[in-house]
Amino acid sequence: MLRAVPDCRLQVTIVSGALMPKFVFSPIIKIRKTAAKRQKLAEFLQISRQMAFPSGDKTHVHISFAEPVRETDLAGNEAMPAVIDIACRLLKEHMKSLGTK
Repeated sequence: MLRAVPDCRLQVTIVSGALMPKFVFSPIIKIRKTAAKRQKLAEFLQISRQMAFPSGDKTHVHISFAEPVRETDLAGNEAMPAVIDIACRLLKEHMKSLGTK
């Protein structure tokens, strides 16, 4: 898609803390088999609770952004390895900023 839009840029983003642990580790999410479906159920439960009780639990979200890159800045025909490398470096920086390894 980057090649299809001239001057388009990709910006890798890492987000943590968006889901509260009480929803991630809730016993009810175990009714879903895959990790992706369990995460979606946890998200649904959290959003439902936040809509019903807006002044209730607060999340502490942390967001990190990599520098935007153009398709021409990425390595040749295989852009995905370069994007994965950017994401890995950003994740290390993100975790370091949170004081974790």
